[in-house]
Amino acid sequence: MVAKTTIIGFVHSFKNSLKHNNTKMKKIILYSFFLLSLTELTWYYKTVGKTKTHQIRTMVESKSTGDELVANVWNWDATWKVEWQVDGASKGALTRATDYDPLAVALYLGDQLPASRTFVEPNKTEHLFKAIIPKGAQQVKIIATDRFGNRYETIV
Repeated sequence: MVAKTTIIGFVHSFKNSLKHNNTKMKKIILYSFFLLSLTELTWYYKTVGKTKTHQIRTMVESKSTGDELVANVWNWDATWKVEWQVDGASKGALTRATDYDPLAVALYLGDQLPASRTFVEPNKTEHLFKAIIPKGAQQVKIIATDRFGNRYETIV
């Protein structure tokens, strides 16, 4: 008997096209895909228009202590490993933070945002990772490894 894999996809969330800082934002649709075979269940999160390997969005915020890296690892759970490198040198695990996604704050915080649905407000999320970027750093790489051993990387 040949094991057959069934793929089940669900629309996870979306945000409508809107303007932010006079820039039209594109509609983003996110999916969760579950792959079921006779022996295992796996899953991944996918943004329309991006590859399956696009699992991290990074931002850099200026703070009084220096530039703070914020990495949003969408499909993160406690089995994931999220690390970083600066100029090729390992810095170890990033610090997980329960906080507001800076992009969600920019797009949705306040009773006037978004213009089409003013009742939307950002919530704290548990899949943010932070670090202060050392002064003079030329390249910062984020490496996230999920529970299935898939490795995702992005460079800031």
